[in-house]
Amino acid sequence: AGISLIDDESSSNLLNYGSIAEFIGPAKFGASSIFEVQIFELKNATSSFHWLYNHMFSNGFSVEAIESLSWDVTQAEYVSFERGNSYKVRAKAFLYGPSIVIGKYFLPIGSFEQEKDLQRRVLDSFVVNQAKDPPEPLKEYELFNIAKFDFYREWLFNTDSLSDVQNIAVSFSHLSDEKVDRRDDAIKIDGFISLSLIETILNPDLSQEFQMITKKIEEQGYLLGSLLESVTAFQSDPSLSILGIEAYELIDQTGKRIDHELWVAILQGNDYYYIITLDSPSRDGNYMEWAHNLSAFRLMIQTIRPIL
Repeated sequence: AGISLIDDESSSNLLNYGSIAEFIGPAKFGASSIFEVQIFELKNATSSFHWLYNHMFSNGFSVEAIESLSWDVTQAEYVSFERGNSYKVRAKAFLYGPSIVIGKYFLPIGSFEQEKDLQRRVLDSFVVNQAKDPPEPLKEYELFNIAKFDFYREWLFNTDSLSDVQNIAVSFSHLSDEKVDRRDDAIKIDGFISLSLIETILNPDLSQEFQMITKKIEEQGYLLGSLLESVTAFQSDPSLSILGIEAYELIDQTGKRIDHELWVAILQGNDYYYIITLDSPSRDGNYMEWAHNLSAFRLMIQTIRPIL
């Protein structure tokens, strides 16, 4: 039988976080199996994988496995000690608008072999419908009559170069709640994304464009390090082709800041190349800020499209 725990009319009245349903099985050897559904409010948009990964490690769970089924759905297995007992937990997390909904099946260690198949079946059948609202409010941006895209309203929009339709550049800054050196007039930037449109008729040297990007980074006191990963999972509008997406280390040369990461995506349409870059604190330096910045980077890749 299906049980409706969340619907579009009631979800706005939920608490910021906590348990919304709990099913407790009969006690065996002093401990019961428990299936619990929780909801957590997202501070910023992120993937289900990054949220669940951070949730497990920040709570000190012993993680055994984690698998991304999609950007919106991730499952994991871990061991936790709660309510005076050790449990083998299987969890499944879903993005639900500006929230995360997670189902957890707690199985006492002593009952694991007898109930593990049931635990797996329950989590496999646990599904959350997609929410109508995005993780964060969006705004549509239009560049002349050439291209448009959706982006998080919270980010600060900067017009870097809008005077030449052959070479357009804009950028977005994610401002931190923190102040630098506790001065009221000092602003800390937690993420920076730039977008450049270069007309294909100019036949630009894309390797030279990348060198110009790294030169600007070096002027800020960072050194381009090793290639971290090449990404193939992101998708773009069907009218554009993704030529490549890569992430690199940015190593601080001042000794006063955390290391960063540089992400670069190059897309091609009929009339323009689209170069999207992300400068973010590294995943080791600030994991959830990095995860949010990556979500913003992915959003621009997904939604940028020519105005036909």
